[in-house]
Amino acid sequence: MGGRQKEIDAFDLIVARTKRDLPNRGMVLSGLRGVGKTVLLNYLRSHADNHGWFTIWLEGKPEAQGFTEVREKFARELTSAARRYNGPSRKTRLREAIGTIQSFNIALGVPGIKADIGMTSDRANSGTIDIDLEELVEDVSLALKADKSAFAIFIDEMQDLDQELLTALITVQHAAGQRGWPFYIIGAGLPNLPTTLSEARTYSERLFTLNRPGFDGDSRYLISTS
Repeated sequence: MGGRQKEIDAFDLIVARTKRDLPNRGMVLSGLRGVGKTVLLNYLRSHADNHGWFTIWLEGKPEAQGFTEVREKFARELTSAARRYNGPSRKTRLREAIGTIQSFNIALGVPGIKADIGMTSDRANSGTIDIDLEELVEDVSLALKADKSAFAIFIDEMQDLDQELLTALITVQHAAGQRGWPFYIIGAGLPNLPTTLSEARTYSERLFTLNRPGFDGDSRYLISTS
């Protein structure tokens, strides 16, 4: 990844701090089209996978049907990640968290997803995205914490997520930082992404490290005070 060492080093710091059970922020890549944000985001996800993280991939959709498409993708990615983690060597707590994933997928309105990975639970099934996402993240990330691992959602074209989902994601990133859950949003988007995040939740500027691939000079870092 030539010319991207600064961003890779920033992500490596997140990985290292996670292994030491130290607080972290999420990470946002912001820049014009064609500067390599998606390639870099894919690289960082692969890097996270190599460290045993529980990762999923989303892409924002600006069209009207994007609301449904993104939620279907969310459910399928969760199911795929759960299958990867649902081996006999996995600890009981993670296997229990898989039930929360099943319940969350149903609450998303995607009951047709058949994962065969466990029973549903009484968590993440309220039908309110803010509540259900927080319970999902809590159960999965705390199950991973004992292994010094993390739950990460990699989001391309993040500025195009619908307002409801974007707000819920920012809110749960804030909760994770306050409560010590190893959960991180790693997003990429156009130069308007930082403004979009701030408009969704005014405190979002404290939750992410912002890197601008393709720009000369130092990246701008948004420091968390949570």
